[in-house]
Amino acid sequence: LLRLSGGVFVGVGASDYYFLPDGTRKLLAYLGAHPSTDAVFGDYLVVGNSGDVIHSSGMESLHRASKRLYLSDAGPARAIICQWALAGPVALVRKQTAVAMGGWDERLRFEDWDFFLRVAATGRLAFIDTPVCGYRVHQTNTSRVTDPAIRIRNQEEARRVAQRNVERFRGPNQRLLAAQCKLVDAKIAYLKRQPLSLARHLMGFA
Repeated sequence: LLRLSGGVFVGVGASDYYFLPDGTRKLLAYLGAHPSTDAVFGDYLVVGNSGDVIHSSGMESLHRASKRLYLSDAGPARAIICQWALAGPVALVRKQTAVAMGGWDERLRFEDWDFFLRVAATGRLAFIDTPVCGYRVHQTNTSRVTDPAIRIRNQEEARRVAQRNVERFRGPNQRLLAAQCKLVDAKIAYLKRQPLSLARHLMGFA
């Protein structure tokens, strides 16, 4: 679908999200003013069933991410590595960049994190601190996964995504992503009730 699309820019949507009136325009305006940037993303509102805004920042409320880190001198790349908080249609990407990077790997559950790690490694990624879409929350999309087996599988895939992208980075960000692999290993050991393995991976993370 990516290669068949006829646009200059591409993004990914989801059924629980809706576009804000000026959201895409703000993303387009940023990319137009910054030709060396390949992708830009914003924040999103969290909205209830009745349409009322529950949170003005989904990044902070749902993901507990620090937007200060996303806006820091280190840039969004470091935040993408350790405080992943993108969701739904918050991003706009130059199509030629998405095609060159192989697009989104639909075999993965965390294909969005995998894709934006690849973009972040280039350094041509930007964040604008404004909501560009809304996210509707309801009972079926707010329940947390409690099945340990499913949680373990999710963490194992997160580890694979991190590991496959470590070599794309250099310097502190490479070390940070490698440390994230250790942190995920620690989470898996905790879920498997393996205290010695948990301690070993936590020491590696530190």
